[in-house]
Amino acid sequence: MEHMIKRVTAAALGFLLLAAPALALADGLSSTQIQIQQLTAVAAALEAQEAALGGQSIVCAALMSKASVRVGEQVALGWGSVGAMVPSDDPSRPMWTQNGASTLSFTQPGTWNYSFTFYAKSGATATCSANIVVTE
Repeated sequence: MEHMIKRVTAAALGFLLLAAPALALADGLSSTQIQIQQLTAVAAALEAQEAALGGQSIVCAALMSKASVRVGEQVALGWGSVGAMVPSDDPSRPMWTQNGASTLSFTQPGTWNYSFTFYAKSGATATCSANIVVTE
């Protein structure tokens, strides 16, 4: 029972920490773009939280706000993790922040994949990815 309480508490805290950066405003983005970034990051955080409640030590999720866009159209990419180290924990490894969001725009058609690998202090890893199809 105590282990379950710790997992639920950790998941709740993880969600709060994951969602916080999504609430930061970026210069030059419209309110719609900011809302899309926020929703995408929160959705990724929720997916990671749900997986953490399943008992895994490290989990992640990456999502695009749309499945496809036209060249020049913007899309939000959000990612979230639970149980991952922060970059300052091990500066020798290239690491993503535990969660975040970014607005992307493409100049060429194609299928693009964004893959994120996160590391736990235990040595475990989690990799998640998001794809976007860009048309003319």
